[in-house]
Order: sequence, then C-alpha cells, then structure tokens
Amino acid sequence: MLRFLASFLSFILLITYFKGYTVEFGKLIGLSGFWALYIPSTISALSILRLLDRENWGVLDALALGWLGIFALTSMTGNIEQVAYEVVKSAVGFAIGTILGAIAATSATRRG
Repeated sequence: MLRFLASFLSFILLITYFKGYTVEFGKLIGLSGFWALYIPSTISALSILRLLDRENWGVLDALALGWLGIFALTSMTGNIEQVAYEVVKSAVGFAIGTILGAIAATSATRRG
C-alpha cells in the first residue's frame, strides 16, 4: 500500500511542483501540450512503483532506474544528446566490466 502512495505522491509532485522540468523533458523527447506533462509523469510514477517492489527484482527494475536517471539528467542539463552519450558510455562500461568479471570468475574456478 505504501508503494502505491509513494508512486501517487511522485506523480502529483511531477505534475504540480516539478511541472516545468517535466514539460521541458516531454518537449525534448518530442511530446507537446498535455502529453508532454502526463506521459513522463506517468512513466516516472510507474518506475517508482516498480522499484519499490523489493521481492521481484529484475530487468524491469533496471529499465525503471534507467528511465528515472535519464529523466533526472535531462531535466538538469536540458541537453538530450549529452545524456544519450552518457547513457551509452555507462552501458558500454558496465558491459565491459561484466565481461571482465565473468572471465575472471571462470579462470578462477579453473585454477582451483
């Protein structure tokens, strides 16, 4: 019940107090008018709802966290291209770290 309350509260905050940032983000991703305010707010509220489910974690949580990160960075910088570069840079870094970690783990189990 508290997760729904937190999600609803975040939605209300995004359409009232942080309305300017939300509309600006919506316009940057190609939305206008009503949709520029309510689509990013709804997706953000659903992302928060998903992240607060502690029992079932997985890919959807990673996507929710990615959405919230992109939303926050774009709202702070106002430059969607810079955020896209940072997201790609981070994704490549995590992928390389995962590959190196897997190689290290398999070579450690071979050695004994």
